[in-house]
Amino acid sequence: MKQEEAILNLSSFILIGATIVKAIERNETLSRLVQSGAEPLFIIATIATTLSLWQYRNWRFTAVSLSLLTAFTVARFPDIHAAFAILFFASSAFVIARDKRLNKLSFLFIGATAIIPLSLMWFEVVSISITIAYHVIYLWWNSAPLRRQLMNRL
Repeated sequence: MKQEEAILNLSSFILIGATIVKAIERNETLSRLVQSGAEPLFIIATIATTLSLWQYRNWRFTAVSLSLLTAFTVARFPDIHAAFAILFFASSAFVIARDKRLNKLSFLFIGATAIIPLSLMWFEVVSISITIAYHVIYLWWNSAPLRRQLMNRL
């Protein structure tokens, strides 16, 4: 993994984390943040995440779904937005389920769907956290040379 890819991934995780914190503070779904003044944070986090996901062939459909759910805001296009959100979350779960090393995370993802009737926001928070955990694990596994290089500089 190149240093630029690692930086993009980590930046994406930080921006998503900030977006999730803002959603929890306001008790709103991430998509509703667009209507509450946190639109720049949401859009920047989405762009960074889409670019990060696009690096990996098996995550490209998920990246496109994320871009489209952002383009079709929940305020103006609620049905189209919901359809792309379902595609985003389903494709994320599917990619994780197909992974031989980390497919057990998909069970957590599927279990998170039980939260939907109680709180869509908490479903988003849990499922996005699972997806981030998946990527952090892979980033850690694939960045051993980069970690050594950084440690040598310190």
